[in-house]
Amino acid sequence: MGNYGYIKAINNTTVEVTFKEAQVAQDIKASRFAIEGLEVKNAAVKQTDSKVVVLTTSAQEAGKTYTLAVDGVKAKSFTAVSSVVPTAVELSTPSIQGVLGKEVTVTSKVTVPDGQSKAGIAVTFNVAANNTFNKDKVIEAFTDENGVAKISYTQYSKGEDTVYAYPTGAANVKTTVGKVYWGNTERLSVIDVTAGTTLANDSKKVYKVTSEENKNSYINVAFKENVNVTPDKLVRTVKVVDATGDSYPYQVTTGGVQYVQVKLDSKGEATFTLQGSNATVTPIVFADGSDDDYKTATKNNKLEATELQAQASSVKFDKIYSQGLKVEAVGTQNAAYDQSTNKADSESINSGGREYTVTITDKDGKLAPKGTKAYVTFKKGDVSSYNDVRINGQLINSATDEVLITVDKDGKATFKLTGAKDAYAAPTVFIENGTDKTELDDADLSFTADKTFFLAPSVKDATLEASKETTSAANPVTFTYQSVDQNGFPYASDYNNGKGGYTVSFEVSATFADVTVTGNGISTANDNNVVKAGTTNTFKVIANANGEATIDVQPKDGLAANVTVNASASQASLPNKSASVAFTKASVIPDTFTGTVTDIDLTKKTIKLATYDAVSYAKATFKNSNGVAINQAEFEAAISKNSSKVTYKKDGDNVTFEIVAANASEDKALVAVNDATSNADAVKAIEDNKALFADWDKLSATQKSNVAAAILANRGPGYGKFSGVKAAYTTAYNNVVSTALNTAKLAAAAVTPAQLKAVPGIDTTELEKLSTALPVAPADSYQVAATKAIGGTATNFDSVATLQTAIDNAVKAQNDLKANADKTAVATSLTTALDSADGSYTLAGAVKALEDNQKVLGYNLYNFATLNQAQKEAVATQLDGVTVDSTKIAAFNKSIKEAIDFVTDAEKPTITTAKLTNNTTLTLTLSENVTPGVTAAGVVKFLAADGKTLSTADYTAFTAGATANEVVITLSDAAADAFEAGATITEITNLVVKDNSAKTNALDITGLNILVK
Repeated sequence: MGNYGYIKAINNTTVEVTFKEAQVAQDIKASRFAIEGLEVKNAAVKQTDSKVVVLTTSAQEAGKTYTLAVDGVKAKSFTAVSSVVPTAVELSTPSIQGVLGKEVTVTSKVTVPDGQSKAGIAVTFNVAANNTFNKDKVIEAFTDENGVAKISYTQYSKGEDTVYAYPTGAANVKTTVGKVYWGNTERLSVIDVTAGTTLANDSKKVYKVTSEENKNSYINVAFKENVNVTPDKLVRTVKVVDATGDSYPYQVTTGGVQYVQVKLDSKGEATFTLQGSNATVTPIVFADGSDDDYKTATKNNKLEATELQAQASSVKFDKIYSQGLKVEAVGTQNAAYDQSTNKADSESINSGGREYTVTITDKDGKLAPKGTKAYVTFKKGDVSSYNDVRINGQLINSATDEVLITVDKDGKATFKLTGAKDAYAAPTVFIENGTDKTELDDADLSFTADKTFFLAPSVKDATLEASKETTSAANPVTFTYQSVDQNGFPYASDYNNGKGGYTVSFEVSATFADVTVTGNGISTANDNNVVKAGTTNTFKVIANANGEATIDVQPKDGLAANVTVNASASQASLPNKSASVAFTKASVIPDTFTGTVTDIDLTKKTIKLATYDAVSYAKATFKNSNGVAINQAEFEAAISKNSSKVTYKKDGDNVTFEIVAANASEDKALVAVNDATSNADAVKAIEDNKALFADWDKLSATQKSNVAAAILANRGPGYGKFSGVKAAYTTAYNNVVSTALNTAKLAAAAVTPAQLKAVPGIDTTELEKLSTALPVAPADSYQVAATKAIGGTATNFDSVATLQTAIDNAVKAQNDLKANADKTAVATSLTTALDSADGSYTLAGAVKALEDNQKVLGYNLYNFATLNQAQKEAVATQLDGVTVDSTKIAAFNKSIKEAIDFVTDAEKPTITTAKLTNNTTLTLTLSENVTPGVTAAGVVKFLAADGKTLSTADYTAFTAGATANEVVITLSDAAADAFEAGATITEITNLVVKDNSAKTNALDITGLNILVK
């Protein structure tokens, strides 16, 4: 009988035991079964299944585990079920996607009458598959203490299962229908494309939808938060910015519907984008009508519980700040009210008040850089009256007004509240993150600090401060004893009705050297004001009406000394305070000092600042004026005697030199720019130091003002080094250049000379010299034509250099045109002046024309200027009728040269030798190079052989000889025949040659003695 399968509680009094074999009814008795904690009242074989024995027990405790023993042998355990009959059961998972071969879990939850247990209630799940390859299933499960029952199962073929559940034994209490969508993978999915679940307002979140079975079709997008809610609960500030339909989806309980759809591509994929502010949404994508085979009639653009759907990750749009802000109130909340005479000065005596410290960081806690801006204001209701409380001495008019503060190098800023009696305020500090208008709004990072109340002052404390903690013995140090209010601010004591007059005792102790003490009422007679080294003296000074008393202390003879001062005012019930100063020898540089370099020894590696002794820089470290580390050689190269300013710092054995200004003029410029309170001041500061600001004079007055404004805008609390000013100037100057270039570029062909001239660094002098008068041709003036040509290359206006090149090229082109036109006209005029046929011709006029037009046409007058007027006119005569061509000046030069040579050449060529060959060729060698000219028929005279008979013969040709100084005369045959041996040539007439000066010479040559052989 021990061969049983399982045990199951049917209800709280019935248990079924299933055996592997059929049981005999007469063998089954209640006494054979025992359940610890329960009474087994009856046992019987189940009529419908002989393998099952039904036990009737006393009432079981729902959810409790019991163990069955059969015939004294413990068997399996079972969990008791409830006898409670649920009033309702609900499927918690009305739509599930299942992957084939992997289990899905279907969950239901029961509802029971108040006060009854939800545990141990049997729930039957009915699964109906729509695919013949999948199996229908009936599965029973029991609820946990929360009334939840779960089953898990799988299928092996694509399809949909319809699921419902009911309490076992109460099938009339059914759930609504649920759906399980089976596929090889999820049939509809949605994933994040944009990372992050919390995004800054107005950021974008992208999701990707995939559904292969819905490719080329639409998938709906719903917001979980907008499904089945009343209209007042809708999320309206998140939009789907790239989908079809409405801007955001909803389906409200009052019936209204807005839908959003995305169309899948041929791969079944699509994306959609959410953008919003100050809200959280959870996108759900669903296949409308999928729960009814996508029938058109069931598509309503509403998310139904059983439709194929997938839920995306939620996204929250919120204010996300990249900075951190902290504001701490200093001192007591009950501050002294303001009784000062100048309430605009929050640091003045009797102003009272309370200080606040602001710390700004990035999101990782790193301190903000120097100059970072924040603002202080009072929210409405956080101040007693806007006329009663000041921020750093300034009144604000309303919650939309504010006071600017900037952080220092430690990422911190301070401000002070002062107020009238019985006033109060809680300041709000904010960083502008919203609109262009500077005022507190919801987009701004803000912090409201502790409230301050302004009450009567409590002056029971004092401060004692030394003007220096370490200094040279050459300088006195002032010790100031000052009564202060409850927050440590200078405030007059109420002693003597606030008029002061009480005694402050200063106890001065000197070490290492004698010191002198001076102050109001301290006698200097007989060295009464001297404190000997190693001793202590007391000096009494009367406090003024502001509650202040001072003494000055200085070592004698410039020696090093340490001085400690204790001060108190018992008459005004003010406590003792202590302060000290360490004096170095007058010539010893302090541990921290900034001054001008007065000497530097590159061999010894020592440097002197101001009047102090030289110090070694051999093992020091160095920084330039930008705070960047440099080496020793770079340091030496950067500084110069009596010009550079350097900061010396000594910390133990570590010495650092940092260049403040490479020269004194930089220091002067730095101070001037930092002191400027207006654009005009800044312009003057730069103008006065323009040698340090490249191309300053190339700017117009307006451009100079713009550059100065930019430098002031970036100044913050002040430029620490001149390099900061220089960098701001360079950026501003380049911006001005860029703006002017863009203006010219945009104007293109319509650009004007004024627009070109407005570009800093551009020289339009030659452009402006071009004529604006209209010539006969071209139709435009030379200046207009050049400007159009420049504008035609506007796409190249990317720099001053390219623009200047365009201007220069255009001007040259127009000048060349003009020059050519001018030369042609001048050449024509000169031709007329040299022509004696012209009615107005004179030799003097021809000479003047030659001289006046040389520069324009560029011809060569050689030595014309050295000739006398008669010679000049003779040259003009030689040039009579010459045509001057401006394009052929070389030819005109030749004519001029020949004319001058002709006039100035006084000698004619002579024959040095003569030779007759073959009785027909007569070769003459002359005294200079010649060129045969045009000649008429000539005659050769000769004597017959007898030496008495004179005969003549004609010659027919006259040509150049073999060399430059030879000419050849060819005799006619008749002339040759007339010659006889022994005849002598005596004369040649009508011979024309041109000599070295190109002068034409008519020669009649006599005295010849040429023997005919």
